[in-house]
Formats: sequence, C-alpha cells, structure tokens
Amino acid sequence: MFSIHADLSHLEIQPLLLRQRRQQHQQLRHQLRRHQLLRHQLLRHQQLRRHQLLRHQQLRHQLRRHQLLRHQLLRHQQLRRHQLRRHQQLRHQLRRHQLLRHQLLRHQQLRRHQLRRHQLQRHQRQQQQLLNLVPYSAILSVELA
Repeated sequence: MFSIHADLSHLEIQPLLLRQRRQQHQQLRHQLRRHQLLRHQLLRHQQLRRHQLLRHQQLRHQLRRHQLLRHQLLRHQQLRRHQLRRHQQLRHQLRRHQLLRHQLLRHQQLRRHQLRRHQLQRHQRQQQQLLNLVPYSAILSVELA
C-alpha cells in the first residue's frame, strides 16, 4: 500500500512544473510575438526600400528625359537663331541686289536716252552742215517751187 505522504509529495511537485511550463510558454509566446513584429518590420522595410528604388529609377528616368528635352530645345533655339540670321542676310542681299538692279536699269535707261539725244544732235549738226553747203538761193527756189 501506498502512503498518503507519497501521494501528497507528488501533488506538490506538479504545481511547480505547471508554473515552469507556463513561464516557458509565456516566454515562447513573447519571443514569437517579437519575432513576428521584427518580421513585419523587415517586410515593411523591404517594401519601402523597393518602392524607394522604383521611385529613384523613375526620377532618374524623368531627369534623363528632361535633360534630353532641354538639349533638344536648346539645339532647336540655336538652329532657329541661325536660321533667322541667315534669313536676314538673304533679305539684305536681296534688297541690295534689287537696289543694284534698279540702279543698273536706270543707268541703262539714261544711257539710251543720252545716246538718242547725242544721235539726234549729230543728225541735226549733219543736216545743218549740209544746209550750210547749199547756197541760200537754191533753198529758196526749192521752197518756192
């Protein structure tokens, strides 16, 4: 037969084991919660980092695009200024050409007029010289006849 004392000692050990197991269980639960929290923070950090890298790539892409567009704009403006300068030069050359052409035509017109006047004057002198050779009486007889 078992003694009552032995049974009681067994019952006294059990609460001590239960307490130790409860403490271990609480520690494990606490470690689990801590682990879950750290894991959540890590995942959140990784997600933010990916988002940050993506945003950084987008900004770099926008910057390159902006630089390219700016370069194209500056090149366009430079070409436009050159074009306008060339256009002004050509307009100036055209005006100068038109002026010279007008002066040339005016000169040719005056020269033709001068030659005609000179020819007319020479013709009149020749006629006068011919008339001077003919006696005045002969002229009168031709006119009277």
